[in-house]
Amino acid sequence: MKKLLTLVFILPFFVCSQNVETMFLGFYETGATLENYNIEDQLRTEFSKQKARYIGTYVKLYNNDYNVKDQNFKIKLSYFDSAVKKFGETEINVSLSKNTKMKGFYRGFGYKDPNLWKADTFSVVATIDGKVVGSSSFKIVNRSTSISKVISMKFFEWSGTGTPPKDRTHSQRFKSDTARFIYTDVNIDNPNYNKFEWRAKMTLKYYYPDGSLLLAPEIDMKIPITYKGAILYHGASVAKDYTWPKGNYRVEAWHDGKLMSTNFFTME
Repeated sequence: MKKLLTLVFILPFFVCSQNVETMFLGFYETGATLENYNIEDQLRTEFSKQKARYIGTYVKLYNNDYNVKDQNFKIKLSYFDSAVKKFGETEINVSLSKNTKMKGFYRGFGYKDPNLWKADTFSVVATIDGKVVGSSSFKIVNRSTSISKVISMKFFEWSGTGTPPKDRTHSQRFKSDTARFIYTDVNIDNPNYNKFEWRAKMTLKYYYPDGSLLLAPEIDMKIPITYKGAILYHGASVAKDYTWPKGNYRVEAWHDGKLMSTNFFTME
């Protein structure tokens, strides 16, 4: 995951009855658990409705009693939606050693299963002993990662070394004694054009002329936000001598357990 600047969440220093200062609040996605050990590398303010489960709040504190005394207290985290309606709260038990100058504390809040958060902007207010020591917000957004339409499937021959050329020669007929890798270009719409960058996943199933499965390569490609559409591609080959049995080969494009498109090529 691309590293984000953690100080995006800088807040004015808040001093409370406990002798600490809040440096910043940040958010991260914890997945199915409430724990995460690389938090500062993963802080962000936007999460997918389709995938988000527990959203963790990370509070970094500066210890004003550094080298003076240990401190033990609780940070209460209150969650509000955009209508300022409180819908939940949780607590962080803080144990701050006098030998620690600054330290981050974290706690997750949310759901065991994905797609239960509503799409909205949420605020989190942190309090210690009833006093507000920090606040910040995050968004839950609708992010579809489903491929809605396959426009076309085309085939091209390639050596399988390096990156395929941009100018490809497509065909549905190949020579069985000279062909090596047969690649499939799958042209799709980008359902998230001008919304967000995402990863498109697809499985191509290649079948021999007798109907048995040859290979099922998996595609996992990043689709930039500026692309109206994209071409997903992967290929297959036979044994090391590259001698393809003659006949008609079927290729199926599968996504999320659904057959999206089918096409055929012939080895002569």
